[in-house]
Amino acid sequence: MIVNSNMILPKISVITVCYNSVKTIEQTILSVINQSYPNIEYIIIDGGSTDGTVNIIKKYESKIAFWESSPDKGIYDAMNKGIKIATGDYIATLNSDDWYYDSNVIQDIVNVINSNSNIDIIHGSINICDIDGNIRYTILGDKEPWKNIQKYMPVWQPTMFVKRELYEKYGFYDLNYKIAADYEFIFRVINKCNFYCLDKIITNMRDGGVSNTRLLYINKENYKIRKQYNVNLLFNILLYCKFILFTSIRILLEKMGMIRTVNIIKSVINRNKIVLK
Repeated sequence: MIVNSNMILPKISVITVCYNSVKTIEQTILSVINQSYPNIEYIIIDGGSTDGTVNIIKKYESKIAFWESSPDKGIYDAMNKGIKIATGDYIATLNSDDWYYDSNVIQDIVNVINSNSNIDIIHGSINICDIDGNIRYTILGDKEPWKNIQKYMPVWQPTMFVKRELYEKYGFYDLNYKIAADYEFIFRVINKCNFYCLDKIITNMRDGGVSNTRLLYINKENYKIRKQYNVNLLFNILLYCKFILFTSIRILLEKMGMIRTVNIIKSVINRNKIVLK
């Protein structure tokens, strides 16, 4: 890439947290180090993997600004470690099951930053993939997240690029939440910062391995978060019950091999936020 000397090159920190991710981590790493944008600080926080993940990290360590492998208290504890180390103007968190959609993603993000320095969080669309990386459906970025925050997480964490000052001012991820701390963080800052939804697929995310037990646990944490931020109690209970019902239907349909039907139901519930493949 030829860089114009007059271009502003903000530093972008990308943090990957992982644990025993030997099957997927290389794809994640390559999607970062092969970006066309030059000023990237790549940080990997490994939770003490024993399956060969560390060997893959070492293979690319010349392209990694910082990495460590040691036990942590979960995914958000690892993310917080990385955020505290990061020196970039904006910080992204890309999990070891995820990979950037193309090599120009970060350049496109930087173009937005250079056009408006007042933007605090940039996000976009995301492909949801099966365990083998095949795209199942696309969730479009939410252009008005402040309108939908009470109903669901309107900003997908693997697509987010957050101004570092935001973490410094409002704090890191709350470790009281094991799965939905990103939802709590967005609730915390939703009325205090400026969002920009890039009309582009930012990230591919594997969802094939998500268990129904984990989905129910997410629902429980989401309920607690909405309660913490004083969402109407009846509305909150109805959302909780709706999710339980949908998860029960999903379990039944998946047992019958009707995955596409599950995705169609999702698209109806999300009112065209989902594009089926």
